[in-house]
Amino acid sequence: MDLLKIELVVSIGCTEPIAIAYAAALARKYVIGKEIKMIMVKASRNVIKNAMSVSIPGIGSCGINLAAAIGTFPESQDINFELLSDLEPGVLENALNMIKRKLVIVRLADSTKKLYIEVVIETEKAHSRVIIEDQHDNVVLVEVDDKKIDDYQGNGGSKYNK
Repeated sequence: MDLLKIELVVSIGCTEPIAIAYAAALARKYVIGKEIKMIMVKASRNVIKNAMSVSIPGIGSCGINLAAAIGTFPESQDINFELLSDLEPGVLENALNMIKRKLVIVRLADSTKKLYIEVVIETEKAHSRVIIEDQHDNVVLVEVDDKKIDDYQGNGGSKYNK
């Protein structure tokens, strides 16, 4: 039973798109600037395979680019694996607009890990990067302008404000 408590994380939807949205939300939380110029998602083959074919909850559509774009919008709520529940009106339209404008790029990661997600967000002022490895909620790196953030917080507020 203890193993289940350790391994299970409450998630809204399939864990691959949620993990991508989670990484994007963390990257957005720490980057300075209002206007997103680019979102780059690099993922391992397994993540790409799984994330491309499962529906994002409450959206009725799928895709890595959509999960990443949507993940950048719940700026005011806690960042956890339920971040896609109760999306505010307009989020889907805004995310689709980002994709239409080709602001979201998806690439195969140069990693031997079965589970690897890297999200880079660039704004008019700065850039941030988040890496998740091995487990869907295992954040191994949060960077802002190439400086590692050691005290990042997945939930709640951040001292790194926009």
